[in-house]
Formats: sequence, structure tokens, C-alpha cells
Amino acid sequence: MEKLIDAVRVLSVEIGPRGSASEAERRAAEYAAERLRRAGFEVKIEPFRGLTTFSLPYGLIYSGFVLAAPLYLLSPAASFALALLSLAAFLTEIHALPTLSRILPKGQSQNVVGVRRPQGEVKRRVVISAHLDSSKAALLWHPRMVAGFRRSFLTMVGAMLAIVLLGLVGLFLPLGRVWWAQLACSLYLGASVILLVHRELFMEHTPGANDNASGVAVLLAAAEELSDLQTTELWAVATGCEESGLCGMLAFMDAHRFDRENTYFINLDNCGAGRAAYITAEGVLLRYPSDAELLRLASQVVAEEGLDVEPRPYHTLTTDALVPLTRGHKAMGVMAFDERGVLPNWHWPTDTVENVDQTAMDNALRLVVGVVRKFDR
Repeated sequence: MEKLIDAVRVLSVEIGPRGSASEAERRAAEYAAERLRRAGFEVKIEPFRGLTTFSLPYGLIYSGFVLAAPLYLLSPAASFALALLSLAAFLTEIHALPTLSRILPKGQSQNVVGVRRPQGEVKRRVVISAHLDSSKAALLWHPRMVAGFRRSFLTMVGAMLAIVLLGLVGLFLPLGRVWWAQLACSLYLGASVILLVHRELFMEHTPGANDNASGVAVLLAAAEELSDLQTTELWAVATGCEESGLCGMLAFMDAHRFDRENTYFINLDNCGAGRAAYITAEGVLLRYPSDAELLRLASQVVAEEGLDVEPRPYHTLTTDALVPLTRGHKAMGVMAFDERGVLPNWHWPTDTVENVDQTAMDNALRLVVGVVRKFDR
């Protein structure tokens, strides 16, 4: 079995930064597919069209709120309608229900889907996933600012709601204070638009060693180790375009139908630095609890094997686990966090192989393998 750190080096150094729907992402998919074929999986590379960046849909959504303030001077009704439409687009996109993104330009991407049947009768399926692409850096994730990312995000959501509510009030009251309050909120969101434009014009894709070469490394190692399952059909899925809006996992779930009672999803993301954790709930606004059975088995594995792994929720941004969770499937994420509860080197140029910790990946691997083996027994 190839060492975990060697897989991280192949993806983040030899292949390098892997933008969504890029040539480098395609080469990463070929590497994952070859590893899975050697491990005895039936492998398909499933193409799909995916966004190349999340800056486009969210930049347009935020711009809708910004334009609502000057539009109020011309037509309070049109201003309210634009703000309400922008809020609807934001809430659907952030909960893995693509609306605006469906009509935006896309690039060619792919998912790697490997399936290995058990030695006996299939009684359940376990889908282990990890995304191949790496994100562009942005000032939003500057090391001095990243600890307050969720606080800034919630403030931005508050500004959106305020613009909508002020627009509604403005339908019945004259101009004046309503407009000035709406303008203040729109200027705050305008700063977010500027940051997204700066990201696209001046920032580069990160090497993506922790996010998410580490997750892919653990996925491939687990797939190779779990070669003797008796009653569990194992799916190993390496997705594209996660960083641009969970496009790969959305395409995978659209292409395959799974029994909700006997299918379990384990997603691996940012497993290579800090203390490993199994995720108890996800969702940036609405809370989606992880599957109780997966959490129970994870707790047992941690206790029995003495792993340095903790349970914790993750509500800072979205991961591929959110897609099955929002569709009523049983899912759980595995990640790793620093002492502040932040993903180390998250979406920043320092996300290099030198800053990846073999111990964190080992703990994630032992956890995933242990959970799947408990299912199989």
C-alpha cells in the first residue's frame, strides 16, 4: 500500500494545484482511478459539467443585494423583489440545492467511481468520498482572519435579511431612514463582492495538500485495506468541482440511486493537519445531524483503538457530506482541526505537503477502516 504522505506528494507537488474542472484535476482523477483499479475495484470515470469557481454564483447573488439599495430610489417594489430573489438563490445554493448555478457557464470535470463487491451477499453499501480539486486562495482565508470566518459569514447573512426586511417595510413607508439602513447593509455586501473579484484576478490555486490531497490519500488507503469485506459493497468516490459548489457530489447523487436504509456515506476532507474528528452535524445555517449509527460506531472505534479523534460539529462551510445529508441519506464527515477549531492552512498558499501531518491522516484512516469493518461484522 502506498504511503499516505506519498499520495499527498503526488497530488499536491507532482500534479500540483488542481482547480475545479482543470487539466490538473483530470490528472488527479486518473491517478485515483489507477490506484483503485490496482486495488481490485471496478472503476468508471463519470464526466459532468461543473462550475470552475464559486465566485461567480455568489458574486452575482451578493451583487443583487448591493443593487437593491439604489433600485429602491426608483421602485421600492422592484428593490424588494430583487432582494427577495437574491435571498432565495443564496439559501438554495448554500444548502446544496443548485438554482442560479444551473444556468451559469461550466467546464468539463469528472468523478472517479470505484465499486468492489463483497465476498458474500450484499447487505449494505458504504460510500467513502473525497474531493480531488483545490481552491483558489482569497483574503477571506488570510491566517489572521480565518478564525473569524463564520462570524463574518453570519454577519453577511444578517445584512441580507436586513435588506429584504427593510425593502418590505419600504413598500409601506416613505423613503429616508429605510433607504439609509438598506444602503449600509448593501455596502457591507459590496465589500464581499470586491473580495471575490480580487480572488479571481489576483489569487492563485493552492497546492491543496491538506485540502484535499489528504482526504484522497486516506480514501485510497482505506479502499486498498478493506479488500476482504464479507457483506458490505464498498464504493470509493473521488469527486471533482467540490471547491466550486459541491458540483461533483451533486452529479454523483443525480447519477446513482441508493437505498436510504442500507447505504452509508463517509466523507473525507482536510484530514492532514491538526486533531482528527468525526463530524456530528453539518450545515452553515440549517443543522443536518450526522447518522446516529455512524456516530455510534465511530465512538466505539475511537475508544477501542485509543485514537486521538474527537467528535465535533462543522458549520463553517459546506463539504460533500452535505449533499447526501440534505437528501435524507445516512452520512458523516471526517476532518481535522487545529487548537482553535480551524482547518489548518485552509485555502491559503501554505497548504503544502510540508504542513501535512502523517499522524492526523493515520488516525482518520484507522477510524474509517474500523467503522466499515464494524458494519461488515
